[in-house]
Amino acid sequence: MSSAVSRNATGRIRTRCHAHGRREVLTGLGMAGLATRTEQANARQTDGPRVLVLGATGRCGAACVAALRARGAHVVAVVRPGAALAQEVEAVEYAEVSELDATGMARILDGCDACVCMLGHRLTRDGVFGEPRRLVANATRAVCGAAPTTPRPLRFVLLSTAGVDAPDGSDEGVRGWVERAFIGALAAALPPYADSVEATSVATSEACAGVETVVVRPDDLLEGVAPPEGYLALPRLTNGIFDAKTTHIANVGAFVADLLTTDDATWSSWAGRSPFLVDGTWA
Repeated sequence: MSSAVSRNATGRIRTRCHAHGRREVLTGLGMAGLATRTEQANARQTDGPRVLVLGATGRCGAACVAALRARGAHVVAVVRPGAALAQEVEAVEYAEVSELDATGMARILDGCDACVCMLGHRLTRDGVFGEPRRLVANATRAVCGAAPTTPRPLRFVLLSTAGVDAPDGSDEGVRGWVERAFIGALAAALPPYADSVEATSVATSEACAGVETVVVRPDDLLEGVAPPEGYLALPRLTNGIFDAKTTHIANVGAFVADLLTTDDATWSSWAGRSPFLVDGTWA
């Protein structure tokens, strides 16, 4: 197995919706927490995997949806009630969800080959310090709780951050004691950071034993067009947060889409691991 994977990003990730035919409204899904609306577009049929994307209207979520669509995946995008998905990302289907438990997640995961969690906290006072403080961790638990109902092992990609250590200990020695003390203070003071740590722990624990998981850890996120060098996926951290590298959001989408649409060997090379993702300019 190679120690790193790089891929040239092709084209600009589009984040505006293009309608594909008539929309049909389905109601009465009958579960706690799931809004009564799922909209489905009669988009072109694909032979690619069916992928559920949580947090599809966020910056990384939108890039992920666009990249998956460009590679032929059938996307089911899950968003908060009231989110204007139809104006923001191109998706085959979308469902509005207020909150999820394992039962609700099992319903929307039905027929899906994979799930991508791009959830995050809004950078506002309420978003950082308000409820739900364990948005990502609770969603991860719901995915893992729903997984036993799927006919084959679910492929689950969780977006984390380079500020979170890989649970397998592969990052040992990268961070000094000052950085570790600083990270400990972040976990105590900032609920979103503690949420990321907990979600990563859940995704790699026995609670997700029936799921094949990849935890993607980008460094400093940048908007705009990705560099022509594409991305570089590494098996462990190469730097601490005080010496951060850059990761274009478009490259996050490209890497996740490549994981889920290239071939089984590509997925297997990262399953159960926590790749560190940076722009290819750092190669």
